[in-house]
Amino acid sequence: MASNCFSQDIVINELMAKNTTYAQDEAGQFDDYIELRNNSSTNYQNLKDWHLTDTLGIPDKWNFPDSTTIAPHGYLVLWADEDGGQGDLHTNFKLDGDGEELYLINPDGEIVDQIIFENQVDDMSLSRIPNGTGDFVVKEGTIGFNNENTSSVDSPFAEAYRIYPNPSSDILYIDYEDNLALRNGVLEIFDLKGNRVFSQDIDAKNTGYNLTKLNPGMYIIAINGNFIDRLVRL
Repeated sequence: MASNCFSQDIVINELMAKNTTYAQDEAGQFDDYIELRNNSSTNYQNLKDWHLTDTLGIPDKWNFPDSTTIAPHGYLVLWADEDGGQGDLHTNFKLDGDGEELYLINPDGEIVDQIIFENQVDDMSLSRIPNGTGDFVVKEGTIGFNNENTSSVDSPFAEAYRIYPNPSSDILYIDYEDNLALRNGVLEIFDLKGNRVFSQDIDAKNTGYNLTKLNPGMYIIAINGNFIDRLVRL
């Protein structure tokens, strides 16, 4: 595997080319994904006229939607599934788990980031360590989060909560251990760009939280600022 490390703001930060059980898209499918990271702490980055390609001879193979923006220190997840009918952030090419090339092209036609990889392991990612700047290493996925995080869903805090159903179409329920500290919490849901799209106090077990205002897609669930799980809104 070869990789180049660049100092510009937008980088390929993580990818998974054999996603069999790890992360579902808004259609509930385990498609391969590509995660971009905005390393800037202050600048929003619009990706109008940027491109992704797995074929160096076709630099504009997939065009980012004009409105695509990544917040400072934010992430953008793209599904590499050749199925643009499922959403604007689905590319017109797939990743080859047996070996592939991926190039990020800016509006001037310059390659600003790239990765060339060999045969991949099921449900393991290639992720930059340190996050956003380092070389690619094989590790557990951290889609939409800092690559240096451990698998937060295995933490004692996360295990104290049961959030269901997931995937969910309308109502999300939370159950938790008989602990007063767990009852006094705040449920937050973030999209994969890091925007908070839902916030509500947790005040009782089995309370239903209405998700009908959320668009279909993948989200991040946090309670009291702690990552709990990924949520698929159908």
